[in-house]
Amino acid sequence: GRLRAQFESIFSGFYQRALSLLRRRPLPEDGLVFQANLIFDSEVEIILESLVDILCLHGLDTYQIQQNKSTQSLSALEELFAIYDCSMTESDVASGLLVELSRCCGGTVDEEGESIAQSFISRRSSSTVADTPGSSVDMKRGISASLVARYRPVPDHLKELCSEALLGSIRRLFRGVESFSQQPAESKDGNTIALKSSRITISTCSMRNAKNRKRHLHHAAKLFNEKASKGLLYLLDNGIFPNPVDPQSVSSFLRNGLVVGLDKAAVGQYLGEVGKSETPGKVIPVWERDWFHKAVLLEYCSSFGFRGQTLLDGLRTFLAAFRLPGEAQMIDRILQAFADSCGRVCEESMKGSLKLFSPDEKRASDAAYLLSFSIIMLNTDLHNENIRADRKMKLDDFIRNNSNYGKDITDEGKDLPRDYLEGIYKSIKEEQIRTLGEGADGSMTVERWKDVMRSAKSTESHQQIFGKDVADAKNLKELLLESAWQPILSAISGLWGVASEEFYELDGGMQNLDGTYGVQSVRIGIDLAHEILSSSSNLGRSDIFQDLFNSICYMSGLLGDYNADIDQRANRFIYSIERQSALTVAINIAEESGDIIGLDGWKCVWGMIFELRDLQLLSTKGGIGRRSIISESDPDLLTIDARNDFYLKMVRDMQGLNESYDAEGPPRKATSFFGSFFSSSARDPGDYADSLTNIRSINGKDDQLVWDYLSSSEDEDEKESIGDGHDAVPFFERTQTQKGPSIGAAFENQLIYESSVGKEEMPVTGLERMGNDLSIQQSPRARVRHRLSQLVDFSGLISESRYLDMDGLSDLLNALVEMIRDSSKSPNNTRASEGELASLPLSPASEAFAEILLCEIALKNRDRFAHVWENILCAHYNSRLTYRPGWGRQNSDSALSDTNPQHPETVALTPGIEKCVTGVLRLCIYASS
Repeated sequence: GRLRAQFESIFSGFYQRALSLLRRRPLPEDGLVFQANLIFDSEVEIILESLVDILCLHGLDTYQIQQNKSTQSLSALEELFAIYDCSMTESDVASGLLVELSRCCGGTVDEEGESIAQSFISRRSSSTVADTPGSSVDMKRGISASLVARYRPVPDHLKELCSEALLGSIRRLFRGVESFSQQPAESKDGNTIALKSSRITISTCSMRNAKNRKRHLHHAAKLFNEKASKGLLYLLDNGIFPNPVDPQSVSSFLRNGLVVGLDKAAVGQYLGEVGKSETPGKVIPVWERDWFHKAVLLEYCSSFGFRGQTLLDGLRTFLAAFRLPGEAQMIDRILQAFADSCGRVCEESMKGSLKLFSPDEKRASDAAYLLSFSIIMLNTDLHNENIRADRKMKLDDFIRNNSNYGKDITDEGKDLPRDYLEGIYKSIKEEQIRTLGEGADGSMTVERWKDVMRSAKSTESHQQIFGKDVADAKNLKELLLESAWQPILSAISGLWGVASEEFYELDGGMQNLDGTYGVQSVRIGIDLAHEILSSSSNLGRSDIFQDLFNSICYMSGLLGDYNADIDQRANRFIYSIERQSALTVAINIAEESGDIIGLDGWKCVWGMIFELRDLQLLSTKGGIGRRSIISESDPDLLTIDARNDFYLKMVRDMQGLNESYDAEGPPRKATSFFGSFFSSSARDPGDYADSLTNIRSINGKDDQLVWDYLSSSEDEDEKESIGDGHDAVPFFERTQTQKGPSIGAAFENQLIYESSVGKEEMPVTGLERMGNDLSIQQSPRARVRHRLSQLVDFSGLISESRYLDMDGLSDLLNALVEMIRDSSKSPNNTRASEGELASLPLSPASEAFAEILLCEIALKNRDRFAHVWENILCAHYNSRLTYRPGWGRQNSDSALSDTNPQHPETVALTPGIEKCVTGVLRLCIYASS
């Protein structure tokens, strides 16, 4: 407790300041700046290494897990949060460190999710990498051109240290969090349990109240910086100020509000205002009245402990707490109030040791005012670069200005001694009176440090320490998670936020095909995303988890605007390991925590799967020991000849639908049978430019008709003709007895291995003949397809559904049902409203795929089949297959609706309808067996 203020200054004024400076190093435009940056980087590296050690340390205070009698310690982050972040008079140390570390990793938001740079605008329903639907986080990565031009990027090795500090602190924070799920959070009477301790304890109930109160103070400070009356009104409306407002409350807010973001210039402006006088017939808020301003100023000055200080020390301390306004009358009012408070108790008064001022308090106050004003003028004169050296105030000038104040102020023979004035002059000349910012964006002056130490002594006896109870420990972790998840999500976006299009295309060719560029940031981003998602899931915070999960899904770039050309959509994903990273994390988390993903989360998962299918990035081989998701567990119900006849009938029906939809367009040329349903604009647009499959559907999806068809590039055709049954690129295989690496490490290892394949025997002279190793000749699309098949178990979404609870299984199935239903809506209805998930339409082939997934998941959950059928599947199949007279005419505006507008008494033969019928038959066979 005695070193509390010192540690606060170390973490906020040293570590946070170092991180802030790291972000704002200038571009090396010359050798001197380059050398200065190198020296700075070497010093900051040592600072960051020590910070990593601190954040990964075990705390000294422990709590017990009652059932297994094990003992766990609070992490350093928890201790800092409980001591500082939940205190009204101290800065946010823990969350401040997390925000600064996140910003060094590319993050752009604070703990409340508000943009720090204010240089971008959030758009929920677009498809950019950093969109975050369903949450309040403004995650756009655009940084203003001025900042880009002024500051260099954080070096990779230092960014890795920052991200390791984030990852290590999160891992340490949520270590053993699974054991909390079996512990009661409340006692029998419903109150939070508090563990007995030798020190004073505080439950997380009051800690949460304190943190919420501090959040109000943060917001009020932002409003006050814009306009003082707005901030004070906000505090009154939210119960922070008493009603009616008194000067003591406002003075306390101005005095202690620096730690919550009050601007020193705004404080000085309010203190210097004279206020408004009473006007008949006009209601003026009390905090704008003249008498209230005067009372606040006096209370503010009296809050400084000037007793025992010289007037110069008191003035330095006083001016370090705010910035003097520029208007002379305002300065006069502030200095007069300062002189009234300081001149009566300082060392120069008759109550002090120097006894230089008159015993009369009024005279002493006047003398203090004149001397203070003279000191400020001296400070400005000596340290103003615009004043020539020969015109600066000399010592004799200063002494002459402060001699013989007059009989009304100075007693006869009581002029200020020359040596005393010489000491003031020398002190000001050697050390300027400065007013600097606080925390990471400022600097701790000697005067400010003294003020902090005096304030700490006055509150030391009232310190409260967090209780070490299991319930308190869990709730404390939740409080920290609430403050940490948005900056960390922003950091993940920064680590993954390298826009692929900016560096992948060069001289007409694609670069970074093996994905090794930026692999370090990708690895850390994967592990950080997986860790924060797993932690929020284990804590049971489904609200935070779902916002995080949906945001990660949208970072894959597979959700959003489907009106872009399919080749562009495919290339954006194929040549972006960042987007592949987001997909890898999302699918793995969906298998681990599918119970709490929610309906929107499952829609995101299936939307990514269906987009991968349309982009031909789902492999028909599921990887080592896995079944491909592009397969049915039962054999086809049709023979080969019947299947071909069905495809022909389906193509003709779809051609009729599309001709009616695009009747005003140019006439379409006849196409071959296989060219009609085995082609896609994503693969061979030149060969089938006028074919049926190039017609754009109403929702911008490409019309692919066969759900399990995966066209091959030329090199893959050659590979498959060999029939060896092996992947073109070998992959690492982890045995079950080994503890595998993290997801991020596995992803990194895979990329490194791919980049090294075939490079062992590269030609030296250029005359050697290259071998026919097909792994070297593999196309980028096939490489990514095989990479995903090894790193992501897509079929696990089906098999792992057996372990979901009933609510989770219902969300999974309902997401598929709603996506199938919404895919036939009019284009005018596909855009999401504010706060809702963006529309996720389906191509005809993906609609059939969705029907297959419904059936496969139902068959995997045979023990719950009756519930699934009665509550979900029965209504779905009934709505899809039941004949409704006239329904087709009412919905003829939809070209791909389930009912043929030309034949309203029949059901249109679409891929989705075919798989809907076969799904019902498969389920009926199971039910009857």
